[in-house]
Amino acid sequence: MQVLTTVIVSFFFIGLSKSTDIFGVDCGENLVQYADKKWKTLSNSCCVSSASRGPTIQTPDGEVKMIYGITNNEIFYKTQIDDGKSWQGPIPGSLGIQDIDMTSDQTIVGVNKEGKLVTNSGTNSWYNIPGNRNLKALTVLHNDKILAVFEDGSMKIKDSLYARKWNKVQSPKGVKFIEVAQKPDKTIVGVTDDGKLLTTKEPKKKTQWSKLEGFPGSTCLKAVSFK
Repeated sequence: MQVLTTVIVSFFFIGLSKSTDIFGVDCGENLVQYADKKWKTLSNSCCVSSASRGPTIQTPDGEVKMIYGITNNEIFYKTQIDDGKSWQGPIPGSLGIQDIDMTSDQTIVGVNKEGKLVTNSGTNSWYNIPGNRNLKALTVLHNDKILAVFEDGSMKIKDSLYARKWNKVQSPKGVKFIEVAQKPDKTIVGVTDDGKLLTTKEPKKKTQWSKLEGFPGSTCLKAVSFK
């Protein structure tokens, strides 16, 4: 595989630094880390647009939690988020993907550049899941439900990857979401189009959102992810 020499435009990770609980993406598309009460830019992180998780693999040194990145709608990878090393890839067959996450059985779920929901079970081919359009971003919850942000800024949830029905999640009046993630305590965090971080315990038709305490938003914040 060739070594990545271009910039990353989308980013997925798990296995983060033990010194922090949250990473994000700023409006300059740099990967940032919240530490010492402020957001700091990480090295080798230009042109990032989202953040999520990768699979766990076995190496001679033990289990490693992979990090995925996307540039020009292709997936690249490495094993440490902040080591400054080059990316490897691209992963064959990954062209056209703009956002991904994984189910509990490590099936990759993605949003392609047409806003459709697609899946990959380890082959070079992506399969369109019918009846899913106009998606912008997604996260797979701990129970494998799919929570997605749509192009109009709304948020919807469905019971499983192949479920047909999307159920609307209530948003605060006037709020448009651009990204969504789940914390280790299973609460949901949404990023608004003006950089606010809002949280709710359960995404459903009638739900209450509140400001995420301890990690301030920013007018320059586009996405967040947690270890």
